Amino acid sequence: MADQILLNEFWPIMVISARMIGLFSWMPGFGDLHIPFRMRMMIAVGVATAFALTLKVPSYPVNSFYMSAMLISEYLTGTFLGFTLKLFLSALETAGTIMSQSIGLSNALVPNLVDHDQTSILTSFFTLSGVTFIFVFDLHHLILWGVYNSYELIPIGTLNILQDKALLITHTVNDAFAYALKFSMPFFIFGNIIYIGMGILNKLIPQIQVFFLSMPIQILVGLIILMFSVGFILTSFLEYVSQAWTKLTG
Repeated sequence: MADQILLNEFWPIMVISARMIGLFSWMPGFGDLHIPFRMRMMIAVGVATAFALTLKVPSYPVNSFYMSAMLISEYLTGTFLGFTLKLFLSALETAGTIMSQSIGLSNALVPNLVDHDQTSILTSFFTLSGVTFIFVFDLHHLILWGVYNSYELIPIGTLNILQDKALLITHTVNDAFAYALKFSMPFFIFGNIIYIGMGILNKLIPQIQVFFLSMPIQILVGLIILMFSVGFILTSFLEYVSQAWTKLTG
C-alpha cells in the first residue's frame, strides 16, 4: 500500500521526466557530447518537477504494459522535439561548410566542440556561436516554453508521437538547407567568381600558378565578407529558430 502511494506521488514527475530526458539528450547545448549524461538527467528531472506543478498528468496506470508504453512514448516525443532543434542548428553547420569551400578554408580542420568531429574552422565557429547565442539571448527560455506548450499538442498518454512527423522533419530539413544557402550566398557567389577568373587566367597565361596567386586574395576577401555578414547571419539564425520553434509547438 505504501509503495502504491509513493508511486502515485512520483508518477507525474516520472512521466514528465521521460519527455525531458529525450529532449535534453538532443537539445543544442545540453545534448552536446561533453555534457555528462548524469547532468542532463538532473536538469531534465528538475524541469520535470517544475512542470509537474501545473500540468495535468493521467493517474498512475495499473497495467504495467500501458505504463511502459506511456514512458516510451513520452521519451520518443522528447527525442523528436530535441532532434528537431538539432536540425535547426544544421543550418549554420551547412552554411559554414559552404563558406569554407567557397573561400578556400575547407582544409583548415579543427575539432568541433559540439559533436567532437573534425570540421572546417568556419563550421566550428558558426556552430559554437549559434549555441552560444541561443543561451545569451535567452532563446532556451522560449524552447522550454515551447516544450511546455507541446503537452497541449501531444498530451501525455498519447501513444502516437506525432502524426506526419516524417513530413515535419522533411520540411524542417528543407527550411534549414534554404537558410544555409541564404547565409552562405555571398561567399558562394564570390567563390564562383574567383574560380571562373582563375580558369580564364589559366587559359590566357598557363605559365602562372593561378592557385597560389589567388588563394591569399580569396581568403582575405572571404574574411572581409565574413566580418560584415556574421552579425546578420547569427541574428537571422535566432529569428529562424524562434519562428520555426513557435510554429512547431504552437
